[in-house]
Amino acid sequence: METKKLNLKWPHVGNAHVTEYLERLLANKHNDRAGQLTGTFIFNGPEDLGKTTVANYFAKFLLCQATDGADDCECESCKFFSDLEMGHEIAHGDCHIVKKDIEKKNISVETIRELINVLNMSSFLNSFKIGIIKDADTLSDKAANALLKTLEEPKKNVIIILITNDLDAIPLTIKSRAKVLNFWPVPVDTIYDHLLNNGKAKRDEAKIISRMSLGRPALAMKLFRDKDYYQKYLAQIELFLNFIDQDINERLEAVNNFIGTKKVDQDDTREAKKTLEIWEGVARDCFLYKYSNNFLIQNGEFETSIKKFSMQRTGADIVKLLKNIKIAKNYLIANVNFKTVIESVAVQV
Repeated sequence: METKKLNLKWPHVGNAHVTEYLERLLANKHNDRAGQLTGTFIFNGPEDLGKTTVANYFAKFLLCQATDGADDCECESCKFFSDLEMGHEIAHGDCHIVKKDIEKKNISVETIRELINVLNMSSFLNSFKIGIIKDADTLSDKAANALLKTLEEPKKNVIIILITNDLDAIPLTIKSRAKVLNFWPVPVDTIYDHLLNNGKAKRDEAKIISRMSLGRPALAMKLFRDKDYYQKYLAQIELFLNFIDQDINERLEAVNNFIGTKKVDQDDTREAKKTLEIWEGVARDCFLYKYSNNFLIQNGEFETSIKKFSMQRTGADIVKLLKNIKIAKNYLIANVNFKTVIESVAVQV
């Protein structure tokens, strides 16, 4: 039987190798090769590349009751996905999403057992059952073992998608039973065109954000759409660059004022990781500027401050700073207090 070619509208930019592969699978869902759709997928890659967006739309197209999965489909299933572009969570009886609780370090075995029980139930729409596991690299050992038992005996029309930015943290026994789809950073020009044509951004705005996002389209769209998030992002860059004119006490005070006093939870650790990644990008810019590669810098809006920073530090100083940031990121993984980690970098700038 000839495979029908689909022309689906993915609200996503870049990584066409992933969406084209998924479209080939989707084209078979109504023929004798539909069995290729059963099983487990791992969406792997750095944060903010759109892995969750692709997973959500794959689920939408898979559960669509029409044959072509058109973007304007109004079938009973697609109505549950009508708010996806607004960032809303899916509320569909045949698609279930689990993720790590903010208050916890790992996804618990109870959470995975509950998901498995749901996936073992009959489909509400006589279709597929889909489980999406976000932060899959945080599965506890017991949770991973419980999931493995399900993967060893896959059921027809059941699909599990694990989303991770750390493939090495996924047990080999799970990886060996899954199809790994790798997401890669997207060219700056591609993100620029997407912001310009799809986001309706102004040219200067698109240029700044596309470079600032460093190949991460989901981050670019968040910076463009969420002005508060954009301002906080800029504030983290400014905080780092201001360290050059401050003594240790002033730096610690600046960090304390930025972080504030609040309950410490796993979400704070995630935010600290993002802060370190932003600082790492700025430090990399300083290194590039130091050696006359300023045309490559990520944060062009701060070029004057980056130039000043690079002039007041040797290349070896900046390399050491980059190493310290990398060490700090490992401290976060080892559950060192997030504020202590941020301060450790600030005092060494």
